[in-house]
Amino acid sequence: YQRRVHGKGNQKMEEKKEVKEESIPLGAQLISKSTSTNIWDSCTQIYLEQDKTHKKENTVIFVGDKNAGKTSLIQAFLNQYGKKEIKSSAPMEYAFGRKSSLVGSAKELAHLYEIGGGKAFHELMQIPISPERLESTIVVVVLDLSKLNTIMTSLKFWLSTISQQIGTMVPKEKGKAGKLVNEKHSTIWAAHEDKKYLSPIPIPVLVIANKYDTFIKEDPEKKKWLSRALRFICHRKGCSLIMTSISDKGSITAYKNLLSYFLFNSEIPDTADLGYDKALYIPPGLDLMSKIGEPKSLKAGIAGNISAIETLWTETVSEFYPQEEEELGEIEKGPDQIDTVSYTHLRAHETLRYLVCRLLLEKK
Repeated sequence: YQRRVHGKGNQKMEEKKEVKEESIPLGAQLISKSTSTNIWDSCTQIYLEQDKTHKKENTVIFVGDKNAGKTSLIQAFLNQYGKKEIKSSAPMEYAFGRKSSLVGSAKELAHLYEIGGGKAFHELMQIPISPERLESTIVVVVLDLSKLNTIMTSLKFWLSTISQQIGTMVPKEKGKAGKLVNEKHSTIWAAHEDKKYLSPIPIPVLVIANKYDTFIKEDPEKKKWLSRALRFICHRKGCSLIMTSISDKGSITAYKNLLSYFLFNSEIPDTADLGYDKALYIPPGLDLMSKIGEPKSLKAGIAGNISAIETLWTETVSEFYPQEEEELGEIEKGPDQIDTVSYTHLRAHETLRYLVCRLLLEKK
Protein backbone atom coordinates (compact mmCIF):
# COMPACT_ATOMS: atom_id res chain seq x y z
CA TYR A 1 0.00 0.00 0.00
CA GLN A 2 1.05 3.63 -0.23
CA ARG A 3 1.49 5.85 2.80
CA ARG A 4 1.67 9.64 2.55
CA VAL A 5 4.37 11.27 4.68
CA HIS A 6 3.95 15.00 5.31
CA GLY A 7 7.07 17.06 5.68
CA LYS A 8 7.80 20.78 5.84
CA GLY A 9 6.42 22.37 2.72
CA ASN A 10 6.55 19.26 0.68
CA GLN A 11 4.91 15.88 0.36
CA LYS A 12 6.46 12.63 -0.60
CA MET A 13 5.29 9.11 -1.17
CA GLU A 14 6.65 6.13 0.68
CA GLU A 15 5.88 2.65 -0.47
CA LYS A 16 5.71 -0.22 1.92
CA LYS A 17 5.12 -3.81 0.98
CA GLU A 18 3.79 -6.58 3.15
CA VAL A 19 3.70 -10.20 2.12
CA LYS A 20 1.72 -12.67 4.17
CA GLU A 21 2.97 -16.21 4.27
CA GLU A 22 -0.29 -17.67 3.04
CA SER A 23 0.02 -15.61 -0.17
CA ILE A 24 3.33 -17.27 -1.01
CA PRO A 25 2.92 -20.16 -3.47
CA LEU A 26 3.21 -23.61 -1.95
CA GLY A 27 6.36 -24.35 -3.92
CA ALA A 28 8.09 -21.25 -2.54
CA GLN A 29 7.05 -22.21 0.97
CA LEU A 30 8.55 -25.66 0.50
CA ILE A 31 11.84 -24.19 -0.79
CA SER A 32 12.08 -21.74 2.11
CA LYS A 33 11.33 -24.44 4.68
CA SER A 34 13.46 -27.17 3.16
CA THR A 35 16.84 -25.55 3.86
CA SER A 36 17.18 -27.37 7.15
CA THR A 37 14.99 -30.42 6.57
CA ASN A 38 13.65 -32.63 3.79
CA ILE A 39 10.65 -31.80 1.62
CA TRP A 40 8.31 -34.28 3.36
CA ASP A 41 8.91 -32.72 6.76
CA SER A 42 8.24 -29.34 5.14
CA CYS A 43 4.91 -30.57 3.78
CA THR A 44 3.96 -31.82 7.23
CA GLN A 45 4.85 -28.50 8.83
CA ILE A 46 2.79 -26.51 6.30
CA TYR A 47 -0.18 -28.86 6.74
CA LEU A 48 -0.11 -28.47 10.53
CA GLU A 49 0.00 -24.70 10.23
CA GLN A 50 -2.97 -24.70 7.86
CA ASP A 51 -4.89 -27.17 10.02
CA LYS A 52 -4.98 -24.81 12.99
CA THR A 53 -8.11 -23.19 11.55
CA HIS A 54 -9.54 -26.39 10.08
CA LYS A 55 -13.27 -26.65 10.58
CA LYS A 56 -14.57 -29.02 13.21
CA GLU A 57 -16.98 -31.64 11.91
CA ASN A 58 -19.51 -33.85 13.69
CA THR A 59 -21.94 -36.41 12.35
CA VAL A 60 -25.44 -37.09 13.67
CA ILE A 61 -27.53 -40.01 12.45
CA PHE A 62 -31.31 -39.98 12.95
CA VAL A 63 -32.93 -43.42 13.19
CA GLY A 64 -36.33 -44.62 14.33
CA ASP A 65 -39.60 -46.08 13.16
CA LYS A 66 -41.52 -44.86 10.13
CA ASN A 67 -43.51 -41.66 10.59
CA ALA A 68 -41.99 -41.01 14.02
CA GLY A 69 -41.09 -37.43 13.04
CA LYS A 70 -37.40 -37.65 12.15
CA THR A 71 -37.63 -35.28 9.18
CA SER A 72 -39.61 -32.71 11.18
CA LEU A 73 -37.03 -32.77 13.97
CA ILE A 74 -34.17 -32.30 11.51
CA GLN A 75 -35.93 -29.38 9.89
CA ALA A 76 -36.66 -27.87 13.31
CA PHE A 77 -32.98 -28.11 14.25
CA LEU A 78 -32.00 -26.37 11.01
CA ASN A 79 -34.73 -23.73 11.48
CA GLN A 80 -36.44 -24.95 8.31
CA TYR A 81 -39.61 -26.47 9.76
CA GLY A 82 -42.66 -25.15 7.96
CA LYS A 83 -40.55 -23.78 5.10
CA LYS A 84 -40.27 -27.04 3.19
CA GLU A 85 -42.85 -29.66 2.31
CA ILE A 86 -42.31 -32.89 4.23
CA LYS A 87 -42.44 -35.93 1.98
CA SER A 88 -41.92 -39.60 2.68
CA SER A 89 -38.21 -40.03 3.31
CA ALA A 90 -35.88 -41.96 1.04
CA PRO A 91 -33.90 -44.80 2.67
CA MET A 92 -31.13 -42.29 3.43
CA GLU A 93 -31.18 -38.51 3.29
CA TYR A 94 -28.51 -35.93 4.03
CA ALA A 95 -28.44 -32.35 5.26
CA PHE A 96 -25.86 -30.18 6.96
CA GLY A 97 -25.76 -27.28 9.36
CA ARG A 98 -23.12 -24.75 10.33
CA LYS A 99 -22.66 -22.89 13.54
CA SER A 100 -21.62 -19.27 13.42
CA SER A 101 -18.14 -18.86 14.87
CA LEU A 102 -16.00 -15.99 16.00
CA VAL A 103 -13.75 -14.46 13.36
CA GLY A 104 -10.54 -16.45 13.11
CA SER A 105 -11.83 -19.46 15.02
CA ALA A 106 -12.44 -22.88 13.56
CA LYS A 107 -15.69 -23.36 11.66
CA GLU A 108 -18.13 -25.94 13.02
CA LEU A 109 -20.05 -28.18 10.66
CA ALA A 110 -22.67 -30.84 11.40
CA HIS A 111 -23.51 -33.60 8.92
CA LEU A 112 -27.08 -34.84 9.47
CA TYR A 113 -28.14 -38.22 8.08
CA GLU A 114 -31.64 -39.65 8.28
CA ILE A 115 -32.27 -43.38 7.89
CA GLY A 116 -35.77 -43.59 6.41
CA GLY A 117 -38.10 -46.57 6.15
CA GLY A 118 -37.85 -47.59 9.80
CA LYS A 119 -36.34 -50.93 10.75
CA ALA A 120 -36.31 -52.18 7.14
CA PHE A 121 -33.21 -50.10 6.34
CA HIS A 122 -31.42 -50.18 9.69
CA GLU A 123 -28.25 -51.58 8.08
CA LEU A 124 -27.74 -48.30 6.21
CA MET A 125 -26.33 -46.91 9.45
CA GLN A 126 -23.03 -48.43 8.30
CA ILE A 127 -22.66 -45.84 5.53
CA PRO A 128 -22.10 -42.64 7.58
CA ILE A 129 -20.28 -44.40 10.43
CA SER A 130 -16.57 -45.10 10.14
CA PRO A 131 -13.83 -45.80 12.70
CA GLU A 132 -12.11 -42.50 11.78
CA ARG A 133 -15.22 -40.41 12.54
CA LEU A 134 -16.59 -42.49 15.40
CA GLU A 135 -15.34 -40.10 18.06
CA SER A 136 -17.37 -37.27 16.50
CA THR A 137 -20.54 -39.29 15.77
CA ILE A 138 -23.86 -39.01 17.61
CA VAL A 139 -26.97 -41.12 17.05
CA VAL A 140 -30.52 -39.84 17.63
CA VAL A 141 -33.22 -42.48 18.15
CA VAL A 142 -36.74 -41.12 17.51
CA LEU A 143 -39.62 -43.00 19.17
CA ASP A 144 -43.32 -42.51 18.44
CA LEU A 145 -45.45 -41.81 21.53
CA SER A 146 -48.59 -42.31 19.47
CA LYS A 147 -47.67 -46.02 19.07
CA LEU A 148 -47.27 -47.14 22.68
CA ASN A 149 -47.71 -50.84 21.89
CA THR A 150 -44.36 -50.94 20.11
CA ILE A 151 -42.38 -48.26 21.93
CA MET A 152 -40.38 -50.57 24.23
CA THR A 153 -39.55 -53.11 21.53
CA SER A 154 -38.58 -50.27 19.20
CA LEU A 155 -36.26 -48.65 21.76
CA LYS A 156 -34.50 -51.93 22.53
CA PHE A 157 -34.20 -52.78 18.83
CA TRP A 158 -32.48 -49.50 17.94
CA LEU A 159 -30.14 -49.48 20.93
CA SER A 160 -29.15 -53.07 20.15
CA THR A 161 -28.64 -52.18 16.48
CA ILE A 162 -26.42 -49.20 17.34
CA SER A 163 -24.31 -51.35 19.67
CA GLN A 164 -23.89 -54.02 17.01
CA GLN A 165 -23.03 -51.55 14.23
CA ILE A 166 -20.22 -49.91 16.18
CA GLY A 167 -19.20 -53.01 18.09
CA THR A 168 -16.55 -53.97 15.54
CA MET A 169 -15.05 -50.47 15.53
CA VAL A 170 -14.14 -50.09 19.20
CA PRO A 171 -11.88 -52.11 21.51
CA LYS A 172 -13.78 -54.53 23.70
CA GLU A 173 -13.65 -54.44 27.47
CA LYS A 174 -14.62 -57.44 29.52
CA GLY A 175 -18.30 -57.34 30.41
CA LYS A 176 -18.80 -53.98 28.66
CA ALA A 177 -20.25 -52.84 25.36
CA GLY A 178 -16.90 -51.38 24.37
CA LYS A 179 -14.54 -48.55 25.16
CA LEU A 180 -16.19 -45.14 25.28
CA VAL A 181 -14.60 -43.32 22.35
CA ASN A 182 -16.03 -39.84 22.93
CA GLU A 183 -14.00 -37.94 25.55
CA LYS A 184 -16.92 -36.00 27.05
CA HIS A 185 -19.11 -39.12 26.98
CA SER A 186 -16.39 -41.12 28.72
CA THR A 187 -15.84 -38.50 31.43
CA ILE A 188 -19.54 -38.37 32.34
CA TRP A 189 -20.09 -42.09 32.74
CA ALA A 190 -16.72 -43.03 34.22
CA ALA A 191 -17.49 -40.88 37.26
CA HIS A 192 -21.21 -41.70 37.57
CA GLU A 193 -22.33 -43.21 40.87
CA ASP A 194 -24.36 -45.88 39.03
CA LYS A 195 -21.45 -46.96 36.82
CA LYS A 196 -21.36 -50.53 38.17
CA TYR A 197 -24.91 -51.05 36.88
CA LEU A 198 -24.41 -49.44 33.48
CA SER A 199 -23.21 -50.58 30.06
CA PRO A 200 -23.04 -47.32 28.09
CA ILE A 201 -23.01 -47.43 24.31
CA PRO A 202 -19.52 -46.23 23.24
CA ILE A 203 -20.82 -43.10 21.48
CA PRO A 204 -23.41 -40.54 22.65
CA VAL A 205 -27.02 -41.47 21.93
CA LEU A 206 -29.99 -39.13 22.30
CA VAL A 207 -33.40 -40.81 22.58
CA ILE A 208 -36.32 -38.58 21.58
CA ALA A 209 -39.84 -39.73 22.46
CA ASN A 210 -41.71 -37.61 19.94
CA LYS A 211 -45.43 -36.70 19.65
CA TYR A 212 -45.75 -35.94 23.35
CA ASP A 213 -49.00 -34.10 22.58
CA THR A 214 -50.67 -37.52 22.10
CA PHE A 215 -49.09 -39.03 25.22
CA ILE A 216 -50.08 -36.21 27.58
CA LYS A 217 -53.71 -37.40 27.45
CA GLU A 218 -52.86 -40.85 28.82
CA ASP A 219 -53.82 -42.02 32.31
CA PRO A 220 -51.29 -40.67 34.88
CA GLU A 221 -50.58 -44.13 36.30
CA LYS A 222 -49.75 -45.50 32.85
CA LYS A 223 -47.60 -42.48 32.08
CA LYS A 224 -45.67 -42.98 35.30
CA TRP A 225 -44.69 -46.58 34.60
CA LEU A 226 -43.86 -46.04 30.94
CA SER A 227 -41.74 -42.98 31.73
CA ARG A 228 -39.79 -44.89 34.38
CA ALA A 229 -39.25 -47.83 32.02
CA LEU A 230 -37.88 -45.56 29.28
CA ARG A 231 -35.64 -43.87 31.83
CA PHE A 232 -34.27 -47.20 33.07
CA ILE A 233 -33.31 -48.51 29.64
CA CYS A 234 -31.81 -45.20 28.51
CA HIS A 235 -29.89 -44.74 31.74
CA ARG A 236 -28.52 -48.26 31.61
CA LYS A 237 -27.19 -47.67 28.09
CA GLY A 238 -25.81 -44.20 28.81
CA CYS A 239 -28.38 -42.38 26.65
CA SER A 240 -29.98 -38.99 27.08
CA LEU A 241 -33.78 -38.90 26.97
CA ILE A 242 -36.19 -36.14 26.00
CA MET A 243 -39.88 -35.94 25.10
CA THR A 244 -40.90 -33.54 22.34
CA SER A 245 -43.84 -32.33 20.33
CA ILE A 246 -43.16 -30.52 17.08
CA SER A 247 -45.99 -28.11 17.92
CA ASP A 248 -44.59 -27.25 21.36
CA LYS A 249 -41.99 -24.50 21.16
CA GLY A 250 -40.57 -25.19 24.62
CA SER A 251 -39.79 -28.87 24.01
CA ILE A 252 -38.33 -28.14 20.56
CA THR A 253 -36.07 -25.44 22.01
CA ALA A 254 -34.88 -27.90 24.67
CA TYR A 255 -34.21 -30.51 21.96
CA LYS A 256 -32.26 -28.05 19.79
CA ASN A 257 -30.16 -26.94 22.76
CA LEU A 258 -29.41 -30.54 23.74
CA LEU A 259 -28.40 -31.54 20.21
CA SER A 260 -26.21 -28.41 19.97
CA TYR A 261 -24.54 -29.52 23.18
CA PHE A 262 -23.51 -32.77 21.50
CA LEU A 263 -22.58 -31.27 18.13
CA PHE A 264 -21.10 -27.89 19.02
CA ASN A 265 -20.28 -28.22 22.73
CA SER A 266 -22.90 -25.59 23.57
CA GLU A 267 -23.81 -24.88 27.19
CA ILE A 268 -26.96 -26.43 28.67
CA PRO A 269 -28.47 -26.19 32.17
CA ASP A 270 -27.18 -28.82 34.58
CA THR A 271 -30.73 -29.85 35.49
CA ALA A 272 -33.24 -32.51 34.49
CA ASP A 273 -37.03 -32.87 34.43
CA LEU A 274 -37.77 -36.35 35.77
CA GLY A 275 -41.46 -36.13 36.63
CA TYR A 276 -43.94 -38.16 34.59
CA ASP A 277 -46.50 -35.33 34.82
CA LYS A 278 -44.58 -33.34 32.20
CA ALA A 279 -42.23 -33.95 29.28
CA LEU A 280 -39.04 -35.73 30.32
CA TYR A 281 -35.79 -33.85 29.80
CA ILE A 282 -32.70 -35.79 30.90
CA PRO A 283 -29.26 -34.68 29.61
CA PRO A 284 -26.39 -37.21 29.83
CA GLY A 285 -25.57 -38.45 33.31
CA LEU A 286 -28.38 -36.66 35.16
CA ASP A 287 -30.54 -39.66 36.08
CA LEU A 288 -30.07 -42.16 38.90
CA MET A 289 -31.27 -45.71 39.49
CA SER A 290 -32.42 -44.64 42.96
CA LYS A 291 -34.67 -41.97 41.42
CA ILE A 292 -36.06 -44.28 38.75
CA GLY A 293 -37.20 -46.83 41.31
CA GLU A 294 -38.14 -50.48 40.88
CA PRO A 295 -40.48 -52.17 38.38
CA LYS A 296 -43.71 -53.73 39.52
CA SER A 297 -43.48 -57.25 40.92
CA LEU A 298 -39.75 -57.14 41.57
CA LYS A 299 -38.78 -60.70 42.34
CA ALA A 300 -36.51 -61.66 45.20
CA GLY A 301 -32.92 -62.50 44.34
CA ILE A 302 -32.57 -60.41 41.19
CA ALA A 303 -31.81 -57.04 42.75
CA GLY A 304 -28.35 -57.01 41.15
CA ASN A 305 -29.33 -58.63 37.86
CA ILE A 306 -29.78 -55.62 35.60
CA SER A 307 -30.84 -57.65 32.55
CA ALA A 308 -33.57 -59.37 34.56
CA ILE A 309 -34.75 -56.03 35.94
CA GLU A 310 -34.93 -54.63 32.40
CA THR A 311 -37.16 -57.55 31.43
CA LEU A 312 -39.42 -56.76 34.38
CA TRP A 313 -39.68 -53.16 33.23
CA THR A 314 -40.87 -54.37 29.81
CA GLU A 315 -43.39 -56.65 31.51
CA THR A 316 -44.58 -53.73 33.63
CA VAL A 317 -45.25 -51.60 30.56
CA SER A 318 -46.93 -54.55 28.85
CA GLU A 319 -49.57 -54.62 31.60
CA PHE A 320 -50.84 -51.29 30.27
CA TYR A 321 -49.61 -51.40 26.67
CA PRO A 322 -49.06 -54.99 25.44
CA GLN A 323 -45.88 -54.82 23.38
CA GLU A 324 -45.95 -56.09 19.83
CA GLU A 325 -42.95 -57.34 17.89
CA GLU A 326 -42.72 -55.54 14.56
CA GLU A 327 -41.29 -57.33 11.55
CA LEU A 328 -38.63 -55.52 9.59
CA GLY A 329 -40.68 -55.76 6.41
CA GLU A 330 -40.14 -53.46 3.45
CA ILE A 331 -40.59 -49.76 2.96
CA GLU A 332 -44.11 -48.80 1.97
CA LYS A 333 -44.38 -47.43 -1.55
CA GLY A 334 -46.20 -44.15 -1.97
CA PRO A 335 -47.51 -42.77 -5.26
CA ASP A 336 -44.25 -40.89 -5.85
CA GLN A 337 -41.99 -43.88 -5.17
CA ILE A 338 -40.74 -46.59 -7.50
CA ASP A 339 -39.58 -50.13 -6.88
CA THR A 340 -35.85 -49.59 -7.09
CA VAL A 341 -33.64 -47.29 -5.09
CA SER A 342 -30.10 -46.83 -6.33
CA TYR A 343 -26.95 -45.18 -5.09
CA THR A 344 -27.10 -42.30 -7.53
CA HIS A 345 -25.97 -39.25 -5.66
CA LEU A 346 -22.25 -38.93 -5.07
CA ARG A 347 -21.41 -35.87 -3.06
CA ALA A 348 -17.75 -35.01 -2.69
CA HIS A 349 -16.80 -33.17 0.45
CA GLU A 350 -13.20 -31.95 0.49
CA THR A 351 -11.32 -30.93 3.61
CA LEU A 352 -7.67 -30.30 4.40
CA ARG A 353 -7.49 -33.65 6.15
CA TYR A 354 -8.93 -35.89 3.50
CA LEU A 355 -11.23 -36.14 0.54
CA VAL A 356 -14.39 -37.91 1.54
CA CYS A 357 -16.94 -39.15 -0.93
CA ARG A 358 -20.26 -39.39 0.85
CA LEU A 359 -22.49 -41.93 -0.84
CA LEU A 360 -26.13 -40.98 -0.45
CA LEU A 361 -29.38 -42.64 -1.39
CA GLU A 362 -31.99 -40.75 -3.31
CA LYS A 363 -35.00 -41.58 -5.44
CA LYS A 364 -34.48 -41.59 -9.21
